[in-house]
Amino acid sequence: MESEDIPRVLITGVTGFLGSWVLKTFLECDTEFQIRATVRDPTNEAKIGPLRESLGEKFDNVELVQADLTDAASLEQAIEGCDYVVHTASPFPAKPPKREEEIIKPAVEGTKAVLEACRNHNVKRLVVTSSIVAIIDYKRDMNGTVCTEEDWLEDFKSSTAYPKSKTLAEKAVWEFTESLPEEVKFDAVTINPGFILGPILVKSPFSSADVLSKIMRGKYPGLPNIYVPMVDVRDVAEAHLRAITLNPPAGRYLVTESTYQFTFLGQTLADEFGQYGYKPNRKMLKYCFAKFGSFFISEVKTILSQWGKNVSTSNAKAIEHLNMEFRDTKQTVIDMGYSLIDQGYVPDKRK
Repeated sequence: MESEDIPRVLITGVTGFLGSWVLKTFLECDTEFQIRATVRDPTNEAKIGPLRESLGEKFDNVELVQADLTDAASLEQAIEGCDYVVHTASPFPAKPPKREEEIIKPAVEGTKAVLEACRNHNVKRLVVTSSIVAIIDYKRDMNGTVCTEEDWLEDFKSSTAYPKSKTLAEKAVWEFTESLPEEVKFDAVTINPGFILGPILVKSPFSSADVLSKIMRGKYPGLPNIYVPMVDVRDVAEAHLRAITLNPPAGRYLVTESTYQFTFLGQTLADEFGQYGYKPNRKMLKYCFAKFGSFFISEVKTILSQWGKNVSTSNAKAIEHLNMEFRDTKQTVIDMGYSLIDQGYVPDKRK
């Protein structure tokens, strides 16, 4: 096949936890792509080196280009000539920022800039990483609720910056694409994963690594009585690929394996890593302690709205249209535990 006949896909956020797996999945798939990937600074060896080392020789097939969510012109240049765009980049801090706009503005404005560039350069389909947090609303959803792609986060008053940013960014996708005139119309798919876990390709700060490493080191006084939809990072990456290769209907796709009580994480890690001397948190935190902590710590206050509510999600649409077969989350947690040790998030006690 001539190179001009091979579709070109742009992937953003490739130095992140999910983005690196999306890049790896596209590089290793059976469908041939010309792959372009955005990074803030292609000359930053501290960021690029670990990605190159992780992907090996296949990394030589990646065209690295400079782009930033806050620079619309750079995104225009990156997307020019691409048939498909996979937009995984979005701010996800380990700790809530002092100002919500530090997360919300780049997430929303960056997505809008990507949308504009896709329209200007005749992209066929845009795949955007959204989140479960744009779907579940713990003020609305009661114990036993099963959420689907029809649901949206509505309670912004008690939500933190990250759920707001993902919801507003995703709504921008649908408002933009639905208003396009026919001559410049393109398809959009959003992938809405649960709490993403699994092995780490490139070491960087991200939420689930922070949480699991603290659990493994016994840093929490107890684990909250909350239920969380979980999924393997490799399955989420595969869903992004299939959103293009299988050409499923445009729309939202919930990508979760199942919902688990948070103590499941601690118990799974204790069962596997106790033999090496690790003592992960596995006991449930008493509500009275969480309530007291909520007066001083904003993250704890947010957790209280979820306390005891087993709100789950349906993955039926992803199974039907993306042909997803999800990995067992227990093994995913174990894989991530070993990866946290290998990558230096957690001290190695196996020696």
